[in-house]
Amino acid sequence: MTARLASSVLVSALLRRAQDEGGFGAVLAKGEPDGAYAWQASARPIESDMEFQALLDRRRKVDPDLWILELDVASAERFAAEMNAVG
Repeated sequence: MTARLASSVLVSALLRRAQDEGGFGAVLAKGEPDGAYAWQASARPIESDMEFQALLDRRRKVDPDLWILELDVASAERFAAEMNAVG
Protein backbone atom coordinates (compact mmCIF):
# COMPACT_ATOMS: atom_id res chain seq x y z
CA MET A 1 0.00 0.00 0.00
CA THR A 2 1.32 3.46 -0.90
CA ALA A 3 1.25 6.19 1.73
CA ARG A 4 -0.67 9.31 0.72
CA LEU A 5 -0.85 12.78 2.13
CA ALA A 6 -3.86 13.55 4.26
CA SER A 7 -6.41 15.59 2.33
CA SER A 8 -6.06 18.49 4.76
CA VAL A 9 -2.29 18.62 4.13
CA LEU A 10 -2.82 18.54 0.37
CA VAL A 11 -5.39 21.35 0.59
CA SER A 12 -2.94 23.55 2.51
CA ALA A 13 -0.25 22.85 -0.07
CA LEU A 14 -2.59 23.64 -2.97
CA LEU A 15 -3.62 26.96 -1.46
CA ARG A 16 0.01 27.88 -0.83
CA ARG A 17 1.05 26.85 -4.34
CA ALA A 18 -1.72 28.89 -5.96
CA GLN A 19 -0.61 31.91 -3.95
CA ASP A 20 3.07 31.32 -4.81
CA GLU A 21 2.14 31.37 -8.51
CA GLY A 22 0.39 34.73 -8.12
CA GLY A 23 -3.08 33.20 -7.93
CA PHE A 24 -5.70 32.78 -5.25
CA GLY A 25 -7.17 29.85 -3.40
CA ALA A 26 -10.02 29.38 -0.93
CA VAL A 27 -11.73 26.47 0.81
CA LEU A 28 -15.45 26.56 -0.02
CA ALA A 29 -16.27 23.39 1.96
CA LYS A 30 -14.16 21.31 4.32
CA GLY A 31 -14.23 17.54 4.07
CA GLU A 32 -12.65 14.66 5.95
CA PRO A 33 -9.09 15.65 6.98
CA ASP A 34 -7.79 12.20 5.90
CA GLY A 35 -8.78 9.94 3.05
CA ALA A 36 -8.32 9.59 -0.67
CA TYR A 37 -8.62 12.41 -3.16
CA ALA A 38 -9.01 12.98 -6.88
CA TRP A 39 -9.50 15.96 -9.17
CA GLN A 40 -12.88 16.14 -10.84
CA ALA A 41 -14.01 18.50 -13.56
CA SER A 42 -17.63 19.40 -14.06
CA ALA A 43 -19.33 17.60 -16.93
CA ARG A 44 -19.99 20.88 -18.71
CA PRO A 45 -19.21 24.58 -18.23
CA ILE A 46 -21.01 26.30 -15.37
CA GLU A 47 -22.92 29.35 -16.58
CA SER A 48 -24.00 31.09 -13.35
CA ASP A 49 -23.31 31.33 -9.64
CA MET A 50 -26.70 29.72 -8.95
CA GLU A 51 -25.90 26.77 -11.23
CA PHE A 52 -22.49 26.40 -9.56
CA GLN A 53 -24.02 26.39 -6.07
CA ALA A 54 -26.58 23.76 -7.16
CA LEU A 55 -23.74 21.55 -8.45
CA LEU A 56 -21.86 21.89 -5.17
CA ASP A 57 -25.00 21.09 -3.17
CA ARG A 58 -25.67 17.94 -5.25
CA ARG A 59 -22.09 16.71 -4.87
CA ARG A 60 -22.07 17.36 -1.11
CA LYS A 61 -25.30 15.32 -0.74
CA VAL A 62 -23.59 12.33 -2.36
CA ASP A 63 -20.28 12.86 -0.55
CA PRO A 64 -20.54 14.89 2.69
CA ASP A 65 -16.76 14.50 3.21
CA LEU A 66 -16.04 16.31 -0.05
CA TRP A 67 -13.51 19.13 -0.04
CA ILE A 68 -14.41 21.96 -2.41
CA LEU A 69 -11.68 24.42 -3.33
CA GLU A 70 -11.65 27.50 -5.48
CA LEU A 71 -8.30 28.00 -7.19
CA ASP A 72 -7.66 30.96 -9.45
CA VAL A 73 -4.39 30.24 -11.24
CA ALA A 74 -2.92 31.29 -14.57
CA SER A 75 -3.26 27.85 -16.21
CA ALA A 76 -5.84 25.64 -14.51
CA GLU A 77 -5.22 22.71 -16.87
CA ARG A 78 -1.46 22.72 -16.23
CA PHE A 79 -1.98 23.15 -12.49
CA ALA A 80 -4.41 20.19 -12.33
CA ALA A 81 -2.14 18.00 -14.49
CA GLU A 82 0.81 18.68 -12.18
CA MET A 83 -1.28 17.94 -9.09
CA ASN A 84 -2.64 14.70 -10.61
CA ALA A 85 0.94 13.59 -11.25
CA VAL A 86 1.72 14.13 -7.55
CA GLY A 87 -1.45 12.49 -6.20
